Amino acid sequence: MPIRGPVPVKLYKLDKAETLRIGPLTIRVYEDGSLTENRVSSILIEIPAGQSGPPLHWHRSHDELFFVTKGAWIQCPE
Repeated sequence: MPIRGPVPVKLYKLDKAETLRIGPLTIRVYEDGSLTENRVSSILIEIPAGQSGPPLHWHRSHDELFFVTKGAWIQCPE
């Protein structure tokens, strides 16, 4: 049975977050979902100017939200 109501999220601070480097991308994991039955996770991806983000993908059971804090979001042509 999935968790109902509030979930116990553990957010790490910047200096304690797991940091991954994949090519030019820096990824920081603030909440990996292990305490929330993978219902909630939070990562920060730093993408240098002129670089592509993650490849096109989909999630079977999860929504994905993007908050662009600097720069601009460029819509891909359809």
